[in-house]
Amino acid sequence: MLRKRNASLSTIDNCGKPIELNGWSHKLPFIGWVKTYEPIEATTQKITISRQAGDWYLSLAFEFTPTSKTKTTEVVGVDLGVKTLATLSNGKVFESLKSYRKLEPKLSRLQYINRNKIIGSANWRAAQLKIARLHRKVANIRKDALHKLTTYLAKNHGTIVIEDLNVSGMLSNHKLAKSIAYQGFYGFRRQLEYKCQWYGSELVVVDRFFPSSKTCCRCGHVQDMPLNLRRYDCPDCGLSIDRDLNASINLRSGGRLDRECLWTECCRQFRWKAVRPRVGVRRKRCDPATTKVARERAPREGMLTKRQEVNSRISCYMTFYIDFMKQLSL
Repeated sequence: MLRKRNASLSTIDNCGKPIELNGWSHKLPFIGWVKTYEPIEATTQKITISRQAGDWYLSLAFEFTPTSKTKTTEVVGVDLGVKTLATLSNGKVFESLKSYRKLEPKLSRLQYINRNKIIGSANWRAAQLKIARLHRKVANIRKDALHKLTTYLAKNHGTIVIEDLNVSGMLSNHKLAKSIAYQGFYGFRRQLEYKCQWYGSELVVVDRFFPSSKTCCRCGHVQDMPLNLRRYDCPDCGLSIDRDLNASINLRSGGRLDRECLWTECCRQFRWKAVRPRVGVRRKRCDPATTKVARERAPREGMLTKRQEVNSRISCYMTFYIDFMKQLSL
């Protein structure tokens, strides 16, 4: 049965019968013979045919047996960023391709030329096709970089430690929102999750409140690090190191803490729980204490403010982190 969800997407399920795909040419039910750009050897129950920027794509699901690979590194910390896509704790750096910024002038030019064309005309369709192909090129460059990075990490490392990034909060910075959105942090974590299962690796996600960039990887000193500072200069031990490399080393140590259940116990001990306030006597509207602003600013009984919660978590993390570094030194 051929089901069309829209003009550019259709699904073939062949009434529950298996569909054999062998070689370069394939006979599809209800359609006939089609040729593919790459040879396919698989048996599936359902095929989805889609059209993107004038080209046709065939996607299917088949059984896959994951195999574990021999790992060259036991634990690695990965720090994601905007200036560089990823910095590993062993010093390896994956540069950001920034293909959108390179192709943005050409894209802007095509959209400017298309501004006065009649919608639905042949010239309008041709211009729309050029714009769609350029968008697809940008997306494919980003996908290729993410797939190569995640495959390298999952194949060669036993444990991969990343940070639980607050991407929605990072996008609130309008000066960096475009660059952050292009990096594809969610796609990186999604690919890493299923590839770690394929190749027998372990993925550890450190809590987002862990101060990886603010902490010295040698002595554990904590200081503020604005975005304009690209090197971490510790006033206690005199260490001078790249801030991304320092963060990745701290993430690697944080992953070890999590594997030894110290990190989990730390989070469980200092987890903040809201206490429902007691129902009191309703006051009059004229009372300033009953206004909405006063209720939001004034902390309720038995509850911590947001700043107090963050400070308690940071102090908790640093206590366990310093103890763990002392144990390693012994």
